[in-house]
Amino acid sequence: MQVKRNVVVKGIVTPWLKEDLKSKANALIKQTEIEMQTLERQLRQLSVMVPGQNDAQKNLVRQQLQMELNDRETLVRQLRSDMANIDKLEDGEEVVYAVLEGYVDLQPGDRFEEKVNKAEIVIKDGEVVELRNA
Repeated sequence: MQVKRNVVVKGIVTPWLKEDLKSKANALIKQTEIEMQTLERQLRQLSVMVPGQNDAQKNLVRQQLQMELNDRETLVRQLRSDMANIDKLEDGEEVVYAVLEGYVDLQPGDRFEEKVNKAEIVIKDGEVVELRNA
């Protein structure tokens, strides 16, 4: 029987990995900032609408937009903090690079926890160097 499981991709820290992590974080920050600009524009448009027209609905929409904006601001702060920590990583250590979904065959007698919960792929400079509990 095949079951779905998470597969943790770990990267061995090298200059390549640090640059890759920074590049991905920067791209996500830029995308999130664009989304924030769109939300801010929607908030401004909402505030210039004629007063008295569906005030309760406008307030609800305003609250939802503000919550989304706050979530994105938090994400950007977290990403900037993460970027500052990337340079502190020691070359050669393993860090979580990604989490993927995959399938595994289960047979009678298999150790369930080991088969389902401990799958890892280790990469170095973008190349697979080890499969654990594959």
